[in-house]
Amino acid sequence: MITRSREAAPGQIAIPGLEPRLSLVHILTPEYMGVRAEDYADVPAAWVEWAAPEHLRPSLIDIAWDDRSAVGYKPAGSNRRTWLAVTPEEYQMFARDVSWLARTAINGTLNARARTISPFAEVNQLAAQRAGIHAVESRSETMQTYLAHIVEPRIKQIDRFKESTEYPNLNRGNNQKVRQRFEYLQQFVIGDMLRAIGNQRAWTTESGKPKRAEQAITKRLYIDGSPSQRAANFRDLLELAGDYYGHKKALLLTKIWESKKYIKDNSASD
Repeated sequence: MITRSREAAPGQIAIPGLEPRLSLVHILTPEYMGVRAEDYADVPAAWVEWAAPEHLRPSLIDIAWDDRSAVGYKPAGSNRRTWLAVTPEEYQMFARDVSWLARTAINGTLNARARTISPFAEVNQLAAQRAGIHAVESRSETMQTYLAHIVEPRIKQIDRFKESTEYPNLNRGNNQKVRQRFEYLQQFVIGDMLRAIGNQRAWTTESGKPKRAEQAITKRLYIDGSPSQRAANFRDLLELAGDYYGHKKALLLTKIWESKKYIKDNSASD
């Protein structure tokens, strides 16, 4: 619902900033989200059920260590690693194993230098050690930037949306700001979660699975069921998103700490 109309009456001049302001129960509708319910009429109930957080979670959190998109870390106080599904870009960016990253750079340097000087020469060993440290430093900086500019802002937006579900009838702000926040959530939070699932399950565009997943999420959040049910579905998905991105932040903090430890431990011998 629109909590209060601020549209200009006939003959009046609209005042910027006084446009209609929206509540969550109005936002979680096909009309507001710009979708036509009839276009989703053939999306079966089984797909909508698949989009429930309890079915999405096993493909995002605590996946198998040898899955193609798995990156893991040990949560504080735990004796076992938690493996997360990540997007292809994140898999390339995150250091799955810091020492392996360093060893790859070390061996690459030794291999390049071995063509002219023995790889066992001290000068080559020192150069290789520096190459390993540089590789770890560079990756650590990349992960710190990603944490600060991508992961943490997404967590902030998730928390903001969580607050909105606690009071679904309260004013959420003007139309432009609300739409921007929802577009951000759809594209960068929910969208990347689906991309991580698709990466883990080896989805292809040709299979139609990425599109079906997006349709299922859209129908579950904005079309299917009563307004209160859609609000509950939205809240449940936010809980999963918060959990997933919380793990991703912890994973990055762990990898950054491991990187700094490697640099400290191996710089003394340089």
